[in-house]
Amino acid sequence: MKYLKLTGLFIVLFLVMALDVSNGFMARLGFEANYLATAAAAFLIAWLAINHSIVIILLVVILTTAASLSGEAAASIGYDRDIVLALLIAIIVAPKLRKLLDLE
Repeated sequence: MKYLKLTGLFIVLFLVMALDVSNGFMARLGFEANYLATAAAAFLIAWLAINHSIVIILLVVILTTAASLSGEAAASIGYDRDIVLALLIAIIVAPKLRKLLDLE
């Protein structure tokens, strides 16, 4: 069941991130905009988020969608894509750092 959940989350994240590869999620992180790097990032995000609750997983999907929107769409809604991207990274990485540093 865990692998099915991981695969489903990976597919959703990859499709969202691959919609605008040239100036989307990966380009703003400074990586080359290609589908292999996008697939690797989507798999990494899915793998890190898979052990969290469904609320965190849904939040990751929503934030990934918001971070992957075009600049014009984000400006018309009224948010900065880089702040959403930083929030997404913080939500994914913070619990892992907490466990790694044994701060529980």
